Amino acid sequence: MKDGVQILVHPGLEAAAFAAIPDVAPDAKFPLRSGSNMRRYPKRRSEKAVSFISYGRSMRVETLDGLRRLLVLISQVPVTA
Repeated sequence: MKDGVQILVHPGLEAAAFAAIPDVAPDAKFPLRSGSNMRRYPKRRSEKAVSFISYGRSMRVETLDGLRRLLVLISQVPVTA
């Protein structure tokens, strides 16, 4: 990623909800990211199928205004599953 930041959001938040936010887009290369420190996120089987690991939806944010809009949206949208 050249500019901006990557934010991991709960995978229960629908990606379509983010489509209308300028300067925010799903990470095309890595749409889902895993991490053992994501304790409140759901789990899925790891790539090696050895264990289950928490994961989230990866979003690219290019501007501070995009980040602000994303955070407002996340605070208003209920999480499914």
